[in-house]
Amino acid sequence: RYDENGNLVKYYSTQEIREGKIDNQKLEIAYSNHPSHIMLAQIQGSSILRYTNGDYIRVGFDGANGWKFQSVQKILMDCGEIPSMSFKDFIKYLSSQPQDREERLVNLNPRYIFFAVKDKNTLPYGAIGYELTNERSIAIDPKYIPLGMVGYMKSKKPVSNENGELTGFKEFSRFVATQDTGSAIRGPGRIDLFFGQGKKAEAEASSMKASGEFYLFVIKN
Repeated sequence: RYDENGNLVKYYSTQEIREGKIDNQKLEIAYSNHPSHIMLAQIQGSSILRYTNGDYIRVGFDGANGWKFQSVQKILMDCGEIPSMSFKDFIKYLSSQPQDREERLVNLNPRYIFFAVKDKNTLPYGAIGYELTNERSIAIDPKYIPLGMVGYMKSKKPVSNENGELTGFKEFSRFVATQDTGSAIRGPGRIDLFFGQGKKAEAEASSMKASGEFYLFVIKN
């Protein structure tokens, strides 16, 4: 939140929240045995939560604690614990750790995202307030690129089958719209393409790390 002078006031960090700083306030939506799965949902900004009885709910971004995002994957790569891997494989790695260590690693990112339950029949909404479109909506850093703009991107994208198995990469280009933001999307050279939902989308989104070109269309005076 911001105080009366416009200064950002940080809320409790991930570690403090996981240690119980906001317990007993009936704020919980769901529980997970794996802190890394919660971290995955927080990085994505929205998620479908499936219960053991087969039912599910959809949750979307409803605020953050004001801390700067720290990539746990990059921290572990920089110290030599893990090699370069897709984000999907990284979550599997974290999930395979003893639970106390998994929690300690997740706590390395102090930024915490809060969620609200959304209509389960709708697609995720971006920061601009509209539903995101598969492989057309992108997240950007609004400090450098305005929201609500049309652009054209050229890059290389992962290709997978319907079971979520990566089969290769291919060149692609298309018109896109700047409709979302993200705590991990920082700087003028970072763009995140929305792939949709399901195993295929998850596999392709987690493996998308290619460089490319991006052109923004602006009105000429």
